[in-house]
Amino acid sequence: VALGGYASEKLVFGELTTGAADDLKRATDIARSLVVRYGMSEKVGPISLVGENGLIFLGKELGADKDYSEETASLVDSEVGKFLNEAYAQAKDILEKNREALDTIASELMKKESIERDEFEKLMKKFRTDV
Repeated sequence: VALGGYASEKLVFGELTTGAADDLKRATDIARSLVVRYGMSEKVGPISLVGENGLIFLGKELGADKDYSEETASLVDSEVGKFLNEAYAQAKDILEKNREALDTIASELMKKESIERDEFEKLMKKFRTDV
C-alpha cells in the first residue's frame, strides 16, 4: 500500500517526483522493521537488532557501538531491498491490472486535489467485480 503512490507515478508518468518521498520512507521503515525487529527474513533469521530504547541500530548515525558484523548489516540492507522490490512489483501489478480505475481516481484528484471516502467508493463502484 505504501508503495502505491510511488508505483503509480512510475506507471503513469514514467518517472518519479518528490511526491512519493514520504511513502517511500514509510515503506522502507516497515521493511526494515520486518527484518530487524520482527525476524521475518529467512536469511537474517529470528534475531532482533533493536536496542533497549527501541531504536534500530543500523548505521553509524546513532553514534552507538553496534553488536553485529558488517556482513549482517549488508544482509539486512539486502533483505530490506528485497522486501521493497517485491512490494513495488506487487503494487505495480495491481495498478496495471486496474489502470482504468487508477486513471479515474487521478482525473478526479486533478480536479479536486482530494476526495472523501464516499466519493472514492462511488467512483470505484463501477470497477468492483465482487458485487
